[in-house]
Amino acid sequence: MPILIAESGSTKTDWCLLKKTSKPVYFKTSGINPYLQKPTEIAAVLKKELDWNPKKHKADAIYFYGAGASHSDKQKEV
Repeated sequence: MPILIAESGSTKTDWCLLKKTSKPVYFKTSGINPYLQKPTEIAAVLKKELDWNPKKHKADAIYFYGAGASHSDKQKEV
């Protein structure tokens, strides 16, 4: 079961795709903070900066740890 983990602050986000059968794959994007960004702005960052190839990279779950994600409403936005 591949998982994608994100650790984010307001200035940068570090991503790691973990799979049992291969080495971790690392990505970096600008920071994501749902208190400071609208969902459309977050989506734009991901679309522009996350080097995600759906044919090559698949994740069954995403775990986001970051600034601005402590409230359940903001967690849903992310």
